[in-house]
Amino acid sequence: MRILHTSDWHAGKSLYKQDRMPDLEYALQQILEIIEQDKVDLLLVAGDIYDTYHPPTRAMEGLNEFFLALHKQNIPAIVISGNHDSTHLWSSMKELLSLASIHVFDRVKLKNASWTSIIKGEPICVTSLPYPSERQLVRLMGESESVADQRRRYAEKVAGVMKLLSQSLNPDSVQILCAHLMLNGAEPTHSERSLSISDTFAVQPQQIPDVFDYVALGHIHKRQQVKGSPVPAWYCGTPYQIDFGEHDMDKGVHLVDFEPGKKAQIQYRQLKLKHALQLISCHEDELPEIYTRWQGTSDYLKLRVKVAAPRKGLSDELRQKLGKNLLGIEIQAPQKSDTAPKYQSLKLDAPLEVYRTYCAAQNLPLNEELEKTFSELWEAVQK
Repeated sequence: MRILHTSDWHAGKSLYKQDRMPDLEYALQQILEIIEQDKVDLLLVAGDIYDTYHPPTRAMEGLNEFFLALHKQNIPAIVISGNHDSTHLWSSMKELLSLASIHVFDRVKLKNASWTSIIKGEPICVTSLPYPSERQLVRLMGESESVADQRRRYAEKVAGVMKLLSQSLNPDSVQILCAHLMLNGAEPTHSERSLSISDTFAVQPQQIPDVFDYVALGHIHKRQQVKGSPVPAWYCGTPYQIDFGEHDMDKGVHLVDFEPGKKAQIQYRQLKLKHALQLISCHEDELPEIYTRWQGTSDYLKLRVKVAAPRKGLSDELRQKLGKNLLGIEIQAPQKSDTAPKYQSLKLDAPLEVYRTYCAAQNLPLNEELEKTFSELWEAVQK
């Protein structure tokens, strides 16, 4: 029996107003090819299928096409909601999707939280744990509780849910937990929503029940195995680079094989990127080399340029040279060590000194001709 584990598609994502749906569709096409070529029996999508609660029509159409193509291959799928997903949206769609053997678990439930089947003569049970909302769980706690108490109780509540879900499972079945949550010790990429990856809402990996053969995780965008878990627990990461925090990461999916009496065998399949993200840091003196190397690239670029002093029109020059694939620009001017204190007392009866102080604080060059003209005008109005 072979499953394919993927997560965090973020359909409908835009980056600096650039639609990323073509990047996701490029990845999904490769996933369909892997499913067919490697004879995958089941697809698991561990949450954050959409990027927002109200995804654009273009994103919904793209995913519907994928699920229809999956159905034509007679491959069932398990889909759980993540913190970016709308439980109401998935709830409204799950009955229709079930006709195509796409089984949706839109919210945390203690009953009817599992999907069971027979694959290649072997029983399998996939237990779902959609994102356990920290807002709902923390809201139920006493207002007088400290932050430390909230952290502890959130972890305890989620651990209790996992324990209840693991009870009464058939030990003779292949047991998989498909969950969207933050486990303590996991390394984020900083492209995840910051509130939901903080230590406040992390669960201890030791609290994962040991009855599962594999834990298919979503929420963290970097592929990694969870340390401290009693069973194999993996974040497979995103199928494409979501933002520039992932600029140097390979992307892919997991193929997981199960055989009676053996531990789960995990293979990583790297996916090609339609547009790789490149985060480039340079000094303004290096710009000619940057232009030569990156002009006409299909990659998406973010440029951080260190300059000796602010340069008017530099951003326009960068966009003209590098084109539409330059998505982000950061101009970094050095800070002078002898700048005036932020709240230095200024003599308002000497406006030229005020302007000089402002220029020094902002690291701006002072135009001598402007200073001379200003002095002449100031002397004229004082007469």
